[in-house]
Amino acid sequence: MTEFVPYFQAAWLPVLGSQLQAVGVQTLAVKLVDYERQPGFNLINQAGGLKSLLNWSGQLMTLAGDFAPVRKVKKNLAKTGIHYQDPQNQAKLTLTPATYQQWQTATKAEITVGMFQNPDYYAPVDDLERAMQANIEWNQGASATFLPVLGAGLKALRQASIAALPNNIGAFITNLPPVAELTEWQRSLELTLKLLPKGTSTAVVAPNLATIELSQKLGIDYILSAWPLKQGLGGKALVDGEVVNLRHQAFGGQFSPLEAGCNCPACTGFTRASLHAMLHAKEPLASRLLLLHNVKEIIKQTGK
Repeated sequence: MTEFVPYFQAAWLPVLGSQLQAVGVQTLAVKLVDYERQPGFNLINQAGGLKSLLNWSGQLMTLAGDFAPVRKVKKNLAKTGIHYQDPQNQAKLTLTPATYQQWQTATKAEITVGMFQNPDYYAPVDDLERAMQANIEWNQGASATFLPVLGAGLKALRQASIAALPNNIGAFITNLPPVAELTEWQRSLELTLKLLPKGTSTAVVAPNLATIELSQKLGIDYILSAWPLKQGLGGKALVDGEVVNLRHQAFGGQFSPLEAGCNCPACTGFTRASLHAMLHAKEPLASRLLLLHNVKEIIKQTGK
């Protein structure tokens, strides 16, 4: 069964873990580059794992981070590791497989994703192949629940990436096209699913509502997305399958619940008018309430 996994792209949760569990969240996904400077992995290790610091009692899925695609793939990419900028001070840093394994060990997460960096989807075939090989080398011998499957839209490269998966390791399907190209996004995802051995666990990052719905339709096991969180923090809510902007003037005089029949905190404790007023007053509570509502709606749509 498909499980929706909120993908938090900041170091700390904007709401309580218990609130997320109350709306149906079972697993959280976080990117570990956000924790390198603050609080740092020494402190995370001392705390007994990242879940202790986040006060989260459900499952935790950890990824290295959202690194920019490699624009020109050099022949020594596998040896150099992933070059990236510190998200806080923009310092230039490098991530190696050994360092990433130390991060994962400190977090003590139940679900771990191998280190990866995508090439540009439309890069030359040689670049796509070198990037795929680098990702395979980074994850040789890695202890992970999911390992990346790359290859852009090319069947032969996807097959080679899948062939490198050890037995009983899930496929984290990545190196997909821009979400604006939904038809190609679907084609590439379907191609990968057809090539995977039967019974392989799958996970994918779905950047928007269309890709969330498509991933659910195709039976992806774990759908990671920051979309419902970003929408809520931007004052938008998913109501009866449609995205509405609570900042619009029309909601200022609507004293009904955000969505009839929903039992989330936003719908049971506030009206559309009060949420509208709080958003315009820049009250953080409003966007956090919408975040919880959006997550609950997506979980209801995906079935889990």
